[in-house]
Amino acid sequence: MLTTGVAHTRPAPVAAYAGLDYVSFEMPVTYNCEGHRLGVHVLHQGAFMYPVDQSSDYDLRLFGQNVTPEAGYFTPLANSSRPGGCLEAVLTFGLNAGTAEDFTVGVTSWDCWGGECADADYLIGKVMGQACPMERTPRTSTTTV
Repeated sequence: MLTTGVAHTRPAPVAAYAGLDYVSFEMPVTYNCEGHRLGVHVLHQGAFMYPVDQSSDYDLRLFGQNVTPEAGYFTPLANSSRPGGCLEAVLTFGLNAGTAEDFTVGVTSWDCWGGECADADYLIGKVMGQACPMERTPRTSTTTV
């Protein structure tokens, strides 16, 4: 599970399409990614990721509950797919559906061309927010036309 306020260094994820040429067309296929548990929080939380090498192109996807290696990371709830070397981030609000939800993020490497794949490490971390109540105050200024 990701720890709030700590950036973890991880090795390059395997290429998104690696090994798919050995799978028959009758089998459901999902892209390869490295999964990290974001956890449950009733307010705001998010994950950020960026490659150490500015030329590597890794994406960050947000998934809901019940994500397992057997079921795959098939349908993302959100996707951050900025160009290579950029900061990727996904944000959640735990009460979107009325209940707190356990989120997982997946790091995918699309950077594999001509047999050469990105091998740069990446940093990944978690941030959490708090409620920020907005006080309602009457507007005191007036505009004359």
